[in-house]
Amino acid sequence: MPNLMSKNELQPITQLPILQPRPPEKEKALSLKQVLAGVFRGKLFLATFMALGTLIGAFVAISTPNFYTSTGAFVARNAGETRSLNPLNIENAPARLHLQANAQALLYSDELLLGVINRLGPDTIVHPYQPTIPTPHPGETLKDKIRRPILKFQKWANDPGDYRATRADALLALRSNLGVSMPRRSELINVSYTTNDPLLARKILMTYMEEARKQHVKAYTDSDLEDVKKDYLKSKQRYKKAELAYQQFLRNLNVQDFEEELKQAQEEVRVMRTEETRIRNKIETSKIILDTLRKRIQTIPQYSVVEEPITEPRPKVLVLQTRIQELETALEEAKSKFVPGNREIKRLTALLKAKNKELEAELKKDPLTHIQKRKVLNTDYSSTDAKIQDLKIDLEVAQNSLLQTRKQLDQAEKRLTRLLKQRETFSQLKRKLNAADRDLAMEEDRLALAQKKAKAALEGSGSLQIIAKASLPIEKDGPARAKMTIGGLLGGFFFALVLLLLKTITDTQVHDPEDLEDIEGVKVLASVPKLKKRDMRRHQNLRIRTWG
Repeated sequence: MPNLMSKNELQPITQLPILQPRPPEKEKALSLKQVLAGVFRGKLFLATFMALGTLIGAFVAISTPNFYTSTGAFVARNAGETRSLNPLNIENAPARLHLQANAQALLYSDELLLGVINRLGPDTIVHPYQPTIPTPHPGETLKDKIRRPILKFQKWANDPGDYRATRADALLALRSNLGVSMPRRSELINVSYTTNDPLLARKILMTYMEEARKQHVKAYTDSDLEDVKKDYLKSKQRYKKAELAYQQFLRNLNVQDFEEELKQAQEEVRVMRTEETRIRNKIETSKIILDTLRKRIQTIPQYSVVEEPITEPRPKVLVLQTRIQELETALEEAKSKFVPGNREIKRLTALLKAKNKELEAELKKDPLTHIQKRKVLNTDYSSTDAKIQDLKIDLEVAQNSLLQTRKQLDQAEKRLTRLLKQRETFSQLKRKLNAADRDLAMEEDRLALAQKKAKAALEGSGSLQIIAKASLPIEKDGPARAKMTIGGLLGGFFFALVLLLLKTITDTQVHDPEDLEDIEGVKVLASVPKLKKRDMRRHQNLRIRTWG
């Protein structure tokens, strides 16, 4: 193979500096070309997320059950009104607004919804979406064959298993799926119910409308107010009589709250018995310890002999100290009698000085030491004796405390016995008082309801009429499965697009000559394309054939 380039020509090329990518000095906004280039580079990533979003949207669309809406309508009229009412007639509409408001409030009440639940049952209202799967037959179309696995999947996705609906679940379902509206320029009250089965939607709404009419009649029909007042007065008398007997019972026992007093008496007896047991155990333990200490102290000697070294001065020291004191006294007397320089004073001074030197020499000698024996009180004996005395005192205090605790326990037991004997009587009186209180509260509610009904009758609250029965929905109201699938596709597209934009913003690699020119600030004259493996092999084969 011929050598096309010499070593001298190759050397400068190999020594050229390698351009390293570096981030720009300051942030710059992305151009449309850079955005499009980044999106084009991540086209596979974008396509993957679009496919994933489409699959998720299709899954949600297929698994979402169909829903159907049944509709009906009420109209409220005044009490005693017999004329035919045009629902679209808005004449005297302000005078009828309170009638519709009362009816609408009743339609939203929990009492009405619970009545519907009692009639149909929670399982019927909270009915899961379980579509009927058609059986294969020879004359079925391609649409039926495609529709069968979809229905199987929907049935599997919405299968509740062994779940049993409760009244709370049914109440929540009714509140969520029920719609009540009152058009502003109409006397109608429109109601609707949405569920996954058309027959079930009509059944629930029909039951709801029938129950609403019964509840409205019950709520706004007048009753005999005088009889209710008489029953209320009787209940009030019974309550006062029961309360008087109850209060008299408490006064006789001299207590404010019988149940609390009984609990306190039981707790006091329990505490006193526990305290008595604790003191008895303490006394028994103290006696055992005291007997043990008494036996032990008999084996311990009260005194012990101690040998101590006694240090005494030498006998000559005492003689010299006495002689020095005598000389000092004689010297003072001589000084008072004679003039200074007298021979006697000089003699005594010299003699005193000599005796002091002799005393110093004698003091430098070791003192005389001998061993002396003496009796001392044994510490073990004294500590044991102190413990015995302390235990005697504690034992005496515990015995006195036991007597006091026993007296308190007797008093508490007598009090508890007295309260226990009266407990049955108290229970009877309390039951009578509670029953009278419940009856009185019930009669108060009846009286308030009767007064409300009488007032409603005077104001003409009227009745609720059904003018449009619950309809049977023929076509489903949803879901829009095509929109869900397209929404999943668009969601995946925009999510991937945002990720690609973020990657493009933070990307510092060199992808094209323009990026290199922005980084280095020089013009790119030419570039070598990156060949794929297949092109590389073809180029190598071409060189072999060409160069021989």
